Amino acid sequence: MAKQKLPVLENLVEPVEMLHITAFPSVQRTILNDTLLPYLENSGNIGQLKQVTMHRVIDNQPFTMDATQFWTHMNYQLVHLLDFLPIANWEDNLDDPQLHIFFEVYNFLKRNGQLHAKVDADVLESAGGLVYKIKKRLFINSVNQYSAEVGHNLEFTCDFN
Repeated sequence: MAKQKLPVLENLVEPVEMLHITAFPSVQRTILNDTLLPYLENSGNIGQLKQVTMHRVIDNQPFTMDATQFWTHMNYQLVHLLDFLPIANWEDNLDDPQLHIFFEVYNFLKRNGQLHAKVDADVLESAGGLVYKIKKRLFINSVNQYSAEVGHNLEFTCDFN
């Protein structure tokens, strides 16, 4: 969508909906490039999350979500990831980065008591393997490249109480 169309969209939705709409690709990229979830997991105080600030992909403008909005948004991300799962034979697709990302988000939400979307998944434990690690690195590099090409800043900050 062209950024010139943002005002039209803003008039059609509530402000909190607009926040989620414009934040979606930014949050998605920080999940896909494997920076946001590890940062939060390693913070040691994820339960004290106050807010998350990032830059929108469409115009690189900063936005901030409070903790409640962030956790809601992460559930939206999880539901979106369902579209990219193999229909069957997950065991045959364990090296697929999309499958791993789905489980990373699912387990992240579950571990932190924030899984609110009704998603039942039998979590497969995979060894990862060399093929997966190579595919994941290529996948991360492509996400970083796409953001660089459009001038999108992938940096984020997380504030804690």
